Amino acid sequence: MKQHLSRRDFLKLTGTASAALPALRYLPRRQANGNLPNILILVYDAWSAHNISLYGYERDTTPNLRRLAERATVFHKHYSAGNFTFPGTSSLVTGTYPWTHRGFSPGMGIDPQFETRNMFQLFDQYFRISYTHNAVAHVLLRQIQESMDRLKPRQDLYLDRDPASGLFFVNDEDIANIGWWQSIVKKGRKGTYSLFFSHFYRDYKDRILARYADVYPRGLPNIRDDNFFLPEDATDWVMEEVSQMHGQETPFLGYFHYLPPHDPYHTRAEFVDAFRDDAYQPVEKPQHIFSRGRTYAETTHSRRMYDEFCLLADQEIGRTFDHLEQTGILDDTIVIVTSDHGEMFERGLEKHYFESLHQPVVHVPLLIFTPGTQTRQDVTSVTSSTDLLPTLLHLAGQPIPDWIEGEVLPPFAGSQPDPDRSVYAVEAKGSEQYGEIHPVSLMIVRDGYKLTYYDGWLRQEGKGPLVELYEIEDDPEEMFDLSEQLPEVRNALLSEVLKKAGLA
Repeated sequence: MKQHLSRRDFLKLTGTASAALPALRYLPRRQANGNLPNILILVYDAWSAHNISLYGYERDTTPNLRRLAERATVFHKHYSAGNFTFPGTSSLVTGTYPWTHRGFSPGMGIDPQFETRNMFQLFDQYFRISYTHNAVAHVLLRQIQESMDRLKPRQDLYLDRDPASGLFFVNDEDIANIGWWQSIVKKGRKGTYSLFFSHFYRDYKDRILARYADVYPRGLPNIRDDNFFLPEDATDWVMEEVSQMHGQETPFLGYFHYLPPHDPYHTRAEFVDAFRDDAYQPVEKPQHIFSRGRTYAETTHSRRMYDEFCLLADQEIGRTFDHLEQTGILDDTIVIVTSDHGEMFERGLEKHYFESLHQPVVHVPLLIFTPGTQTRQDVTSVTSSTDLLPTLLHLAGQPIPDWIEGEVLPPFAGSQPDPDRSVYAVEAKGSEQYGEIHPVSLMIVRDGYKLTYYDGWLRQEGKGPLVELYEIEDDPEEMFDLSEQLPEVRNALLSEVLKKAGLA
């Protein structure tokens, strides 16, 4: 009998074939040490610490994370170095701030020197594997893929896949994806489009959605209203891969960057309306100068959709850890749970791709699980996503290059954290890659204060730089701007962050 491949089987087969190409696989460069711990990094995209019950959020969005935290080191004041995927992820994998790696937007990429100065290159005794749902994160991973042994094509774990991405335009995936999205997915709302094919494709996608309507009644998780996927498939694949790698002579380093709880907030049926009509009312805040005009009612509704999607991400974390424990993988594996940036539902703003550096978009979770640890430790000193790489090198007994800007996280450093330490975040997607960073948003957190500096975004309004100062320890909601009342603090913090960014 002749067997027929389904479209999904065909696409998965072609994706698997591309993953096997010699250009995507590199053997470890040094002889492995059997005593090295495995490293597993789980990044959940757009996950704000402000919406996590483990950190005090009123809605119980993370019951599994709270359970697992009893054996972890939990970081309470951990900051991403960027407010969206590309700069945030670039800082995480290079241990440097955006003004150093210059990864302001995916269209630029990071400075080429970091193609060999990154997490994967530094762990060259390891088998290094990576996957992401996120097209933006995938741009970064493709740029540094020569430092890996395997980068799984992101479309392999999609239910549906637009033909433009990877199948016909491997070397121009990002441009082709935008063209496909505008002409087929959005049916030419911003340009020309196919008169007939877009309608056929829409019907095809509707049939996919109908198959899963009982499980995902709000629609399937997807990328740009296309490229549908099941979060469970990614979890299952990661668990399978990790189980196969575990126990081999060469230790593994896995970096797995999931899309949930990034928008669209299409959660599973069991979590739909989990927080509907509950007693929680978020603090109502004034519209910010960067407001997109979203009302309190609109942002409150979107927040609930997001919180219910966080329940799905939390369940997938629980499934992953239960598997790691049952298979003994936790016994010799360092596990990281974190995010690349947060999400915001206040001040007339939703999501994260804007100029703001308010707490919800830069304050992210970080939990570290080390082999044999059965008690919880809470760290309340300020930390940065740039700290993850030097910490992993330290835990694995590897040297830390002097170009890394992060520090070994407490308590692993073996010394008390520096009470005068500063951490930073940068938003500069409108800047040129080299030269002065402008327009720019800069953040510095130090000594219980948080200063944000905005310049170049308000030129149409004829307004110059904007500075905001919050006493973040006593005012975590950032309600009271103290920039005029505390000029000495403002000037000291502003001078420091401008100098760091090369603007002073």
